[in-house]
Amino acid sequence: MVDTENEIHAAGDGPISEPFEIIQAPQALRAKARVLTAAEAARFNPIRRAEDALEQLSVNFDQWLSDQIAVLQETHAACVAAGFPEEPMHHFFRAAHDLRGQAATLGYPLAGEIAGSLCHLFDNIAPGEGVPRELVRLHVEAIRAVVAEKASDENHATGRPLVDSLRAATDEVVAAAIARSAA
Repeated sequence: MVDTENEIHAAGDGPISEPFEIIQAPQALRAKARVLTAAEAARFNPIRRAEDALEQLSVNFDQWLSDQIAVLQETHAACVAAGFPEEPMHHFFRAAHDLRGQAATLGYPLAGEIAGSLCHLFDNIAPGEGVPRELVRLHVEAIRAVVAEKASDENHATGRPLVDSLRAATDEVVAAAIARSAA
């Protein structure tokens, strides 16, 4: 808030009485933009261009997804081998988090939901609190299976019940962990 030309009140710190200059940024954006002609505007469809670009990239989706699943499996194996300590768990969580964000774009929303359930588990159970290893393993195997079966439809006959049962089991484990920490 400016009180006078040379005094500013900082949040909770009182006035600042040093000289200052207010610089108005030039509004030059319009000068850099060009107005489209009617014909150009009729052809300009940024959403279509983005969809076309995504379509061109889609030939790589299966490989990208396979690579992400390989990272998930490798980081899971490292956690199992080391007994689920904090650093390998961080890398494992990161792999699950990446899959959660990318799987739907890559055409496998169910894999993304499973990865999201795994992230929810990690968000609520610290590495030292006894990570439910079997539930974690089931999540990893479910992601692999959903992709191997090419279950790209959100209502896939076997994929949807699998996602729902994993989410329910995760919610139970998380609720129990929260109850233990509150007691």
